[in-house]
This record gives sequence, C-alpha cells and structure tokens, in this order.
Amino acid sequence: MADASPHLPPGHRIVMLGGTPEDAKRMRDYLAEKEFDNVTLLPHVAHKDVLTYLAAADCLVLPNSAKSWNSVYTTSPIKLWEYLAARRPLVASDLPSLRESVNDQEVRFVEPDQPEKLAQALAEECRGDVSRVEAGWNRAKRQTWTARAEAIVQAAL
Repeated sequence: MADASPHLPPGHRIVMLGGTPEDAKRMRDYLAEKEFDNVTLLPHVAHKDVLTYLAAADCLVLPNSAKSWNSVYTTSPIKLWEYLAARRPLVASDLPSLRESVNDQEVRFVEPDQPEKLAQALAEECRGDVSRVEAGWNRAKRQTWTARAEAIVQAAL
C-alpha cells in the first residue's frame, strides 16, 4: 500500500491503520527508509473508532498481495464488508478470495502487487463512483448473519 504513495497525484495522502506494535515499528522504519512523506501510520485504533476513520476517507483500499496463497484463496472478507458498509469507494486487489464475494459493479479491482496501478485506481476512485458505492452498500446490507444462516440451511436441503 505504502509503495503506491509516490505515484499518487499531489495532495493525496495515505492513512494506514492497525497492526501490532512490531508491525508498526517495521512500517515506520520502512516509511522512513523510503522517505514516503504522504503516508500517515496510525498503529492500533480501537474498533469503536475505526468507523470514524472509514467515514473520513475519500477511498478505502484492500491491497491484498498475490504473493501469499492465503491472501489469494482464503482471506476472510470481513474488512470488505466493513468498507462497503462505510459507503466509500473501494479499491481491492483482483484476487479469487475477494472476487467470490463482490464484482466490478461494487468494487474497483486492480492487479495485485502493482503500486502504480493501485495509485492510479485510488486517484480515480477518490472522485467517487456513486453507482459503484451504492451497489457496494446494497450488497453489504444483504450480508447479515441471518442471511448467511438461511443460505447454509438452503444448501443443506
């Protein structure tokens, strides 16, 4: 994600949330080494405060890597649903683990591990594709525990 920052248009900023203290230190060191000055790292944020950050974002990102088998095939899309429910444009890596839940009408997909392409998609999505945002919101509203249980019961019949 941070590697996309030098490819963003002037005035764009990346804010990264979360991670363990060890993750945060590694990322701070990496950001300093690369001299990425348009990236803000906020290590751990209480879950109750995450929604405030999501609401403040111009665009949200799920930059999963294709270099990890788990990322490609088994990632749980909890963040995907949270991001869609925030009603913000969403850019995500084009991977089977995400494609099985959403489509191009709801999410802007980009080739994984390509910082330049990610930056381009972010800049474009920051303008806001209202139809994609609304389609994502409508999909997220249907992702309830009750709907999941009903689907499981139907599959078992």
